[in-house]
Order: sequence, then C-alpha cells, then structure tokens
Amino acid sequence: MEKAPTQEALLAEVLSLRARLEALATATQLPAELDTPSRDRLSALSRASFEAIFFSDRGICIDQNETAEAMFGYSLAEALGRPGTDWIHPEDRERVRAQMQRGAESAYEVRALRKDGTVFPCEIQGRMIPYGDRRIRVTALRDISARTVAEEGRRAAEERNEALLAAIPDLIFVLDEDGRYLDFSDSPHAALHAPPEAFLGKTSAEVLSPEIHAMTLATVREVLATGRVGTIRYSLPLGGELHHYEARGAPMGPSQVVFLVRDVTAILREEATRARADRLESTARVASQVAHDFNNLLGPLTGYPELIRDLLPFGHPAQALLDQMEAAATHIADINQQLLTLGRRGHYNQAPVDLNKVVLGILDTRALSRSGLHLRVDLAPDLPKVYGGASQLARVVSNLVANAAEATPTGGEIRIATQVVGSKERPDGPWVRLEVSDTGHGIQPSDLQRIFEPFFSTRSADHRKGSGLGLAVVEGVVHDHGGTVEVSSVLHDGTQVGVLLPVCPPDEDRTPPSLRTGGGERVLVVDDDALQRKVMARLLERAGYVVTTVESGEQALALVATAPPDLAILDMVMPGGMNGAETYRALLQVAPGLRAIIVSGYSDHEAVSGALAAGAAAFVSKPVNFTTLQEAIAAALI
Repeated sequence: MEKAPTQEALLAEVLSLRARLEALATATQLPAELDTPSRDRLSALSRASFEAIFFSDRGICIDQNETAEAMFGYSLAEALGRPGTDWIHPEDRERVRAQMQRGAESAYEVRALRKDGTVFPCEIQGRMIPYGDRRIRVTALRDISARTVAEEGRRAAEERNEALLAAIPDLIFVLDEDGRYLDFSDSPHAALHAPPEAFLGKTSAEVLSPEIHAMTLATVREVLATGRVGTIRYSLPLGGELHHYEARGAPMGPSQVVFLVRDVTAILREEATRARADRLESTARVASQVAHDFNNLLGPLTGYPELIRDLLPFGHPAQALLDQMEAAATHIADINQQLLTLGRRGHYNQAPVDLNKVVLGILDTRALSRSGLHLRVDLAPDLPKVYGGASQLARVVSNLVANAAEATPTGGEIRIATQVVGSKERPDGPWVRLEVSDTGHGIQPSDLQRIFEPFFSTRSADHRKGSGLGLAVVEGVVHDHGGTVEVSSVLHDGTQVGVLLPVCPPDEDRTPPSLRTGGGERVLVVDDDALQRKVMARLLERAGYVVTTVESGEQALALVATAPPDLAILDMVMPGGMNGAETYRALLQVAPGLRAIIVSGYSDHEAVSGALAAGAAAFVSKPVNFTTLQEAIAAALI
C-alpha cells in the first residue's frame, strides 16, 4: 500500500508547482497576446477583486490573492499547501468537497471560517481551468454578511408586517384612481359579502351598489387630490343581517389608495345599548322622583278610608264611595310602584315565593275569558320556591299576561308554564323558568331591540292601554331578583317570553309572624312630611300603640337620648339632614338594640340594604298598607 505524502512533501510539491506556473506564465505556452502588460492587468484585477480568489490543485491551495489574505487572515505562506476546505465551516466541508469532485461551476452559499475561528456567510463559485500540463481549480469566495443581514432584516420586516396584518381586524383593499381593486388582504376577524375573487381586477361599480360605488370613487379621487385620509360609511346585507362598515382610505403612491374596512356593527350596537341605558337612567331618575311625591300624597288616600269606615254606621252609602276611593288609590299606587321598579330605586321585603301560586292568583283576578281566546296553563308540580318579593313577581306575571292578551285581539292561545331548569340546561342552576307565550301578531324584528325601553309601545296612541311600562318593569324586577329575561318572536306567528329565576335556598323558607295589635308599646315615627306623620300616627294609635312623631333624624336622636322608644319607624329620604339609614345608625349609638322599620317610596336599594344589615327589622314601601305594617311591627317586636 502506497504511503501517504507528508505535509512537508506536499508543501514542497506546491512550491515546485507554483514555480512551474510562474515559469509557464512567461513561457510560450501562454497565448501570445498575454504579454507583460496583460499579466500585470490580471494581477492588478486579482488584487483589486472584492472576492477572495484561490488557486488549488487536487484540493490543495497553491495561490491566493490579497483579498483572500485580508478576508481569512492567512498569509500566502500560511495558505500554501493547506486543503481548500480549511476555509470552510466543518459542517459544510463535505458539501464543498462534493461540489469540487463533480466540477460544479454554479454559485452556492456556505459558511466560511476565518483563521481566528469566526464564521461568516459567503458565496462560493469555482471553475476548472487548464494550466500548463494539468488542470487546476480557481475558486472565488464573496463575503455576503451584509447581504445576509439585509435579507434577515427584510424577512423580519415581512414577518412583522404579516403579524400586523393578521392582528388588524380589518379588510384591506388597494384601489387605483379608477376604483379598480389591485390587491386584497383578508382578515379572520371580518367577513366579506362576496368572495375575494369577486374583487381583484374589477372596479367598485362591478361589486358594489351604485350608491356605495359613487362614494368609493369620490373618496379615491379626493384622497389622491388632497393627500388626506378619507372615510366612507355604508351598510351591506351579510348572513341575513344588515352589517355596517367604515372604510378609511389613505394615499399609497401617486395613483393608488389603500382602504382599511372595518365591520362596526357590534360597535354601533354597543353604542345604542349605552345610549338606551343612559335614556333609561334619565327616565328612572325622573320616575323615581315623581313616585316619591306621589307616595307622600297617596298616604291619606290609602290610609284614611279604613279610619273613616270606623266613623260611619254600617250600611252607610259613603261606604261604597270609600271602596271606590280605595280601589283608585290602590291602582295609582300600583302604577307608582311600577315607576319605582323602572327606576330600580324601590326596595321590597323578600321571602320564599311559590311562583305557581302567584300565577294562579293573577289568573283569578284577570279576565281572560273573552270569545276566541284560549288559556292553557302548564304548572310544574312541586315547583321549588324562589326568593323575592311576591307582589313584584305578581307584577311580572300580570304584565306578561296582559301583553299576551293584547297581542291576540282576535283570538288565539295564551300559554303559561312553569318548570325547573336543571344543571344540564344551566350549569349554574337549578332555576325556575316561567314562560308566557301567545299565538298573536308577533313583534317586528326592528322592535325587538326596543321592547324593554320605558314607554315604548308598538300600538298606536288611540289603541294604547296601560302605562307603557310593562316589559321595562318586567326586566327591572327580574334583574333585581338575579334572573334573566329571554324574548323570541316571529311576525304573525306569536311571541314567547321566558323568565329565569334562581331557586330559593332551603334555609330561607321561613314562616312569617302572625298579625298582632299593640299593647301600649311606644313607637317613634320619623318623617319629614307632616301629612305622612299624621296618617301614620292615626293608624298606629288605632292599633293600640303610643305614638310620638318628629320631622328629622336630629330631632329623633335628641328624643331617644332621653326617652328610648320600643320601636322606631324611619322614613328613608329626608332632605336637608340625615336619611333613615344614617338616623338609625346614630340612634343605635345612644340606644343599642333599638328595633326599627324603614319606610319609603323612593329609596336606594343599597341604602335600604345597609339599614337592614345594621339591624333594622323590615322595610315597608309607601304608600303604607296597614296590614303590611302590622306584619312588619310583629316581626320587629318579637
């Protein structure tokens, strides 16, 4: 087996070959035109080249130019006799050897290796040439670090741009000055009313309505003429629903405009919801103030008839008049309570309520037996109780049944049903569901979004009944009970309203105390309205209590400090001083353990809840019903 040549032998052979090459450069084998000036020019070009140029024989370096020495750090003496792959990163050397063996002449990229060990990208290209009696390889390597950095920067910029485009919830279009679509970028957050291919290469006149096309073309020309951003707002049907869009165009070069198109349907819907909430809040404030004034005036109308009856002989004709007066006052109080509920300012005592009994009670008092109207009642047996105000829930049922009856003026069916909605249907259940449906004329889709607005009605003024607060009150009461309202309707095919209420916790099912009459207990009435104080005093004295009245929390505090009563009845709203909750907390400082009842027709739920949390026994709404007051006193004096 032939012994491999040593490094010294290879170097000697290279030096001998280089000497022969130098001799050949001046010998007659070279073309005649390659005279000394030509060789000098070639030498100068080699030195001036930006590429590192190597001459190699059988893979061994036999010469290099000055650029190679500067680029890689090896002097000519150090380079001679070294394998050409020493200038290549170890992981790329096998690929370079393969290219050399097959005599490849195309340029390709590799990682180059300097003498100091640093690595940089380069482009390599080689060619075999005859030189004397043998063929050698001329290899050029160009440092492409700057180009690589630029390409990486370009790729990074493209990736950033792609990420930005993906994050933009807009459609992007590029149009020319004639309104022709030149480019298009889709968005996963938006949908088109037509496929992308319907846009590219076509004008806005071909894919949009004449009105939208006219706006688009006018905006394109305005943007190109002024250089300022232009905005278009328009609507298009999409998926069976009308969608609203806002398109903003900006100049992109001298003859193109880029448009960002955003679906603003949800935004406009949210704005409408906020506007509705603002209107409701304004209406609620007015309604609550009106209700407060009404309640003070209704006190005598609801309280005095019972006292007057005691002064009249049995069978007196005035008794019937008193009945009518009391019925009218009760009806006014009912409307007033709807105003309070609308304003979410009313507070009511809560207890376990059997919703089935509430439904049956409403049906007993409502005339639904007119010709052609069929009532179907499907009440779930053993329905769990809900926790809330019985009168408020009765108002919900009554309003829903009244709406259903009005929706079927020429006959049809009204169905009232209750059921338990378990954890399968509602993971946060169980819930009690009340459903009132009818086969009436239904509701226009455009009206469905407004049905909970106060005073909104689909009936003409000359056919309108009631206060126009029905569904607004329903929504308010259900919201206060922690529930939800669901409405679905098909025009000319009826309406279905579902009310979901949380089931009452078992430990809340308590039996209310029985009625009692007074036995000389001392009761302090605190109310800023003189008429209310007078009515309350007459009712309580008739029931056997000793009554003292004052007009402010400050007066009550001074009185209790010297003569504590058995019970305090406090008006919640007393302008100019302490309110009922503040008065009660102050009274507890001078008379710990004092029992109290909060009375008001205009009271912030949180303020009432705060008074009850401080120890107040109950809340009674104005106008005061004497039976309700007796129940509250019984609970307070147990």
